[in-house]
Amino acid sequence: MRATAKPARTAVLSTEESAVLRDRLLNEITALRSQDSATIWARQALPLKNQLNEADANLVGQAFEKKIFEVVTSETAAAISDDSSASVTGSSNLAFQEAAPAANAAAQHQHQYRTIDKSVLTVSAPRRYRNKEHLRFVSQQPCLLCARKPSDAHHLGFVQPRALGRKPSDEFTVPLCRIHHRALHRSRDERAW
Repeated sequence: MRATAKPARTAVLSTEESAVLRDRLLNEITALRSQDSATIWARQALPLKNQLNEADANLVGQAFEKKIFEVVTSETAAAISDDSSASVTGSSNLAFQEAAPAANAAAQHQHQYRTIDKSVLTVSAPRRYRNKEHLRFVSQQPCLLCARKPSDAHHLGFVQPRALGRKPSDEFTVPLCRIHHRALHRSRDERAW
């Protein structure tokens, strides 16, 4: 029987040692000026942060998040002001005033978890729309083959590209009675059926 190697747990420092290391890490955080330097620092400091007691580790983590937000905001503001000052001649103060709210919004938007609208990409992916009321409407229609009611809303699989575990959009549904719906799924070849 093989023994699996467990990773060695890092020892937590004493309260005094943890406070000294915390202060050193906080001073290093205040010196960070770019996203790249913050990334390099984080890779080097993570093993040290894991040695801190919980309260000190939380303080370091919060300070790092705050610094990252400031760096991203300032870099975004600089990029936007560079673009706007290059295109607009004259009052650079006006360009900065317009760029500051946009930079804050961009930085806040960047920190939130969001989805990408893949339909606007160069190689777009089709959107899969969901609409319960449309499915309910399709279910109230008679079966396309035998005109029985009630019917199920069947999603036509061949109209959109396949996606892992995703049905086609609800707009591509047809009414089929339960008998024909099951027969269609059993046939495995929807287009020929």
